[in-house]
Amino acid sequence: MKVLNSRAVPCSFTLAHYAGICSMIGAYGYQTAFFDEVAGLAEEERVVLLRHDIDQSLEQALRVARIEHEHGLRSTFFVWLTSPFYNVLDPAQSAIVRELVALGHQVGLHFDETAYAPEPCDELSAPVSREADILSDLLGLAVRVVSLHRPSERVLRGDVRLPGLSNTYEARFVRQFK
Repeated sequence: MKVLNSRAVPCSFTLAHYAGICSMIGAYGYQTAFFDEVAGLAEEERVVLLRHDIDQSLEQALRVARIEHEHGLRSTFFVWLTSPFYNVLDPAQSAIVRELVALGHQVGLHFDETAYAPEPCDELSAPVSREADILSDLLGLAVRVVSLHRPSERVLRGDVRLPGLSNTYEARFVRQFK
């Protein structure tokens, strides 16, 4: 992504500051897209891929989603099924995830490869597919994208392909987008 403003603006890491960033995206002629839409975009389109790995709080993620919605932006929120901080299978928590979708955002899987073994998995396809199916069943919609939680060196070095899912660490995302 091109720099939106040549002057350095200190970041206060507040929701108000984030709202200001969101307003700049449209003001500078950028549009937002989902990871699985990238292949259909023209080379000259000004695109931002907004993503949020929900590590700790679905409630905070919903606040961010509402701000983006107010600015006409779409992003992908990655839900972590093995989170020690929230339980997406709890009806109140899954209602928040459904609200993210209702606001026009995409929900993807935030996958932790170390949840299956102390060392990173050699084969990610089967456990990722299982978790994606669980999340798909819960939401009643297809989960089409995955983001790995604390990806291993192998994932960061390689171009790990996962059948039926876009992986945010694929070379096309890591090398073609900033």
